[in-house]
Amino acid sequence: MSGFRAGATSDRDGDVVTALTREHDAIRHLLDEVEVREGTERAEAFGELLRLLIAHEMAEEEVVHPLVHRSSLGGRHVVRGRLWEEEEIARRLELLVEVSPDDPEFLPEILLLRVAVSTHLEAEERYEFPWLMHGTRRPERARMARAVHAVQARAPAEPAALLAHTRRTLREVAGAAGGG
Repeated sequence: MSGFRAGATSDRDGDVVTALTREHDAIRHLLDEVEVREGTERAEAFGELLRLLIAHEMAEEEVVHPLVHRSSLGGRHVVRGRLWEEEEIARRLELLVEVSPDDPEFLPEILLLRVAVSTHLEAEERYEFPWLMHGTRRPERARMARAVHAVQARAPAEPAALLAHTRRTLREVAGAAGGG
C-alpha cells in the first residue's frame, strides 16, 4: 500500500497546485492498487482510497473552488462542472462501501469509479490548476496549501458526508449565480 495520508504533501510542498497534483497521482495509484489487489489488501487499499478521496474533494470544495468561482472568467461554470463530477464520485463511493471488496460486483463498480475520478482529475488539471498557477501568486498558493491541509485534517471518512457537502456547495454556487 502507499501509506499516503491526505494533506501529507500540502505543508511540505508549500504550493496548493503541487500538493493537489501529488494527491491526484496518489489517487490514481490507489485506484490501480484496488483493482489488482485481492482480499484484505484490496480492502485496505480501498479504505485508503476512500479516506483520501473524501478529504481531497472536501478540501477542493472549501479552498479551491470558491476562488476559481469568484475570480476566473467562466469560473462559475468550471466549478459547477467539477461539483457535478464530485457528486457522482460521492454517489459511487456510497455504493462501494455497501459492497464487500470480495463481492463480484465490487470490481465493476471500482471501474465505474475510476472513470468518474479520472474525468474529474483531468478536468481539474486542465481548467482549475492552470488558472491557479497563473492567476495567483506563490504566497497565496502557499496559504491555500495550508488551508487544504487544515480541511483534510478534519474531513470525515464517510461518503455520505462528502455527498451532503457537495450538494450543499452546489446549492450555494447556484444561489450565487442567481439560481441559474
